[in-house]
Order: sequence, then C-alpha cells, then structure tokens
Amino acid sequence: MTFEGRLETATGVAALVHIRVDERTMSMRSGRRPMGSWSLDEVRVERISLFRFRLTIGDEELVLVPKDPTGFASAAGAVVDLRAGRHGLRDRIKEVAGQPSAR
Repeated sequence: MTFEGRLETATGVAALVHIRVDERTMSMRSGRRPMGSWSLDEVRVERISLFRFRLTIGDEELVLVPKDPTGFASAAGAVVDLRAGRHGLRDRIKEVAGQPSAR
C-alpha cells in the first residue's frame, strides 16, 4: 500500500512524501527522489496522536502525518504507547473498550 503525508525531522524540516509499505519493507520518496528503503524489522512505528506517528529508523527519529492515519497504522504495524495518555488517546481507547477513563 502507498500512503501520502508530511514527514518532519527533529530540526523542523518538512517534506511531502509517499511511503510504500508491503509485508517486508517500507520505502519513502519525496517527489521523484527516493529517500530510502528499510526492512520493517528496522523501522519502529509509534502512534503519538490520532494523526501523528514517530518513525525510528536506526538512530534517526522522524514524525509522519499521513493523509490516511488508520490505513497507515494498520499497514505499518504501529505501536500505541498508552503509558503517558498522550493527547487523551488512552482515555478514548478505554471508553471504546468499555473501561472507565482516568477523567
């Protein structure tokens, strides 16, 4: 599957990207320029809000804002860190699951 989105670096640089995810790899390009291709085992995808994902590739961290966050999360196997309750996501998931929230 291919996804479009905005990729942000720690220094604030942003680029519009196309990300292709298949069963084994993730590859990125910006326009016609390839940015890289990695085994999914090398890429950690963490959902940090409903619309934003942290991609950790080696020692580099990037933030992705895909146009289709649900599809991207499913295709990339995104991890949801519920420990910190980021942006209320933990409470929303608990509410959907029928558990009481911390509010």
